[in-house]
Amino acid sequence: MDRTAHRLIPSDENYRLHILSEAKLLDSPPEPAFDTLVVLARRLTDAPVALISLVDAERQWFKARCGIAAKETPRDISFCDHAIAATDIMIVEDASADPRFAQNPMVTGAEKVRFYAGVPLRLNGRDGGRSAAIGTLCVIDTVPRTLNAAQIEALHDLARMAETLIEGRRLAIEAVEQAHQQHWIARQLAHEQSKFSQAERMAGLGYWRLDLRDEALYWSDNVYAIHGLPVGKAPPLNAAFDFYPPHARAKLSAVIAQTIETGAPFEIETDFLTAQGELRRVRSIGEREDDNGVPVAVFGVFQDVTEQYRLSQVLRQSAHRDALTGLANRAACDEVLDDRILQARRNDTGMAVMLIDLDGFKAVNDAQGHMAGDELLQAVAARFRSDRYADCFIARLGGDEFVLVLDHIHSVTEMEKLARDILDDLSRPVVTPECTAVISGTIGIARLHADDGKRDLMRRADQALYAAKNSERGTARIHGSGRTIRATAAIADMRALA
Repeated sequence: MDRTAHRLIPSDENYRLHILSEAKLLDSPPEPAFDTLVVLARRLTDAPVALISLVDAERQWFKARCGIAAKETPRDISFCDHAIAATDIMIVEDASADPRFAQNPMVTGAEKVRFYAGVPLRLNGRDGGRSAAIGTLCVIDTVPRTLNAAQIEALHDLARMAETLIEGRRLAIEAVEQAHQQHWIARQLAHEQSKFSQAERMAGLGYWRLDLRDEALYWSDNVYAIHGLPVGKAPPLNAAFDFYPPHARAKLSAVIAQTIETGAPFEIETDFLTAQGELRRVRSIGEREDDNGVPVAVFGVFQDVTEQYRLSQVLRQSAHRDALTGLANRAACDEVLDDRILQARRNDTGMAVMLIDLDGFKAVNDAQGHMAGDELLQAVAARFRSDRYADCFIARLGGDEFVLVLDHIHSVTEMEKLARDILDDLSRPVVTPECTAVISGTIGIARLHADDGKRDLMRRADQALYAAKNSERGTARIHGSGRTIRATAAIADMRALA
């Protein structure tokens, strides 16, 4: 069967490809802001693959990808080729049952694609031209499934964020190109100056130029605005550097010096203090200007990226947070374990992990439904936020499994006391709007050994958990010890009576 049989060519294909080319995204390096969006899309939809896909003439190229190694695929087998023709999100719940995709190599081959959901990414032409779909933000799974209303809304929101990032990036590139042609000096034609001013206001950009012969600075109006200064004569070079905290000042000075010496352009993002003392985040882009081979100036773009930076931080935090319980998730746990192991070795301090598995959770989930199960997990998470665990890092690994990372552990007695506290907390009946449940927890504990990596540490904690479950559920065990740690007698008696 011709695999292009179901291929759709948009009626505005030539214009669409023109808009895509104008965006200057194809084959560009990875950028953290786009990468964060696909990580969050995968997290919010629980899909193994998430992409920002750009549909070129004969291929789809991935500006950002998560869960897939390929950087591009042929367009004629692309689901996104269909999605860009849609006016809203395109959802394929089971590709093997969809005539458009049933014979697609991505469905019949090793990838075994079954589920796809993609939101078109639209971009306006320059000077306000009509919009066209240049690609999608999409998620993919290998099993048939669907999305709930909240997940669909989340994909729409992330797609709009992606469009905003693409538009802002294009404006910045256009501004640099314009500035390079005109050298950002006062003798520009009035029409060009007006155009630059509009770009400044739209993209939060400003333009600067440093004359290397006399160290005179030229600032456009928006550079003054970002500094919190009235438009006028630019300050001396040393005074201009005073707007940066010491660590940022040193970085900026170094990259400018390197550009003057080598001619290589620079791009740097740093902290910045306005004249009013407000901490902001700015991006500086610059390159060297030569006259007959002699460096005469450095010029560039200056942009306030505070809101984008804050958004990226929020998105990063979301990608490391368990949506149901609000605790840290597995990705965050991996990072924390690497850091804590390094710190423990550096400071020669003890460290341990506790793997906690809820006993009786599946029975509640099966008997009362998933809503009751979710409320039970949220109630357990609330108990883990008690002050007694304030010094511990706590994460939900998935399902009914949690982990505690303990710093500065000096004795087995300390671990046993904390384990007993946890057993007591988990043994108390859980009362939620959906049900009253009596559960317990089983705990496996492992201390950091000299040559341990995080996998070794977690493996031994898992072995201890398995041993405790086989011996007596609702107890704890330290790896390498045959001793069983139980809840206090009063709590155990209360559980027996429940």
